[in-house]
Amino acid sequence: MLDAMKQKGRNLVQIIFGLSLTWTTVQAAPLTPQVADKSKVPYRYAGKLFLVGDGNEFVELCSAQYAGANDVVLTAAHCVIDKAGNTLHAGNLVFLHGYNANTPLKASKVSQLVTCIALPNAYRANKPNHDYAFLKMQAAGSQGHFTLGRGMMDAEVVTSTGYPSNFNSGKELMAVHGARTKYSDLIIKDVQLFKGNPFGDGSSGGAWVNPAKEVIGVNAKILGTPGGPASDDNQVISPIFDDTFKKLFDYANAGCSGTNP
Repeated sequence: MLDAMKQKGRNLVQIIFGLSLTWTTVQAAPLTPQVADKSKVPYRYAGKLFLVGDGNEFVELCSAQYAGANDVVLTAAHCVIDKAGNTLHAGNLVFLHGYNANTPLKASKVSQLVTCIALPNAYRANKPNHDYAFLKMQAAGSQGHFTLGRGMMDAEVVTSTGYPSNFNSGKELMAVHGARTKYSDLIIKDVQLFKGNPFGDGSSGGAWVNPAKEVIGVNAKILGTPGGPASDDNQVISPIFDDTFKKLFDYANAGCSGTNP
């Protein structure tokens, strides 16, 4: 006998053959993002990642930012994977630092060109927990970079950044302030959750920033309906930056030479 009772904002109890499973739904009204001031730290490190096609057309991929070094860019792993599951060719990627609606869609600096892509080996087996990637650039930018944060502090104040398509058509860097908590469900285990984050497509890869202005996560997966009414679940998850994250940065910073973690 299967008897399921569902009520948002309260515990759910599902009785399956006499066995009770209890978990809690997550519900949050959408928070209100603001256009970020890209002249200030930490927003000055951000930009947008593009795929350049054979006809030199620029296809918007994801949000990204300089992190760990002036010639290393951090984004989400799924941003550099095609529909067949193959890693995109580094030579077809361009990072436009400080992107906005007036930014020319062209690569005029070698610092905008990607040399190599570093993906964690565990990504394809456990995507939510390792959905991050580093890009080694052909030359360093002059804007500075995020310090890499690690670990998980529950209920820590955090700012999520990115270029979500549901705000200003993805043409402006947005920032939304909230808090992160540790999250697991029946499928996803041990990630960090930003409740009330209304960001939609295009924000993937954008930094989560703590009060020390360290990058401690990236927009990786949207749960619920982004930008929906208060009755919807506006939630975004990020992997928790662990030892593999630091090792992957070291690998990318060395030009993707050595052992890929």
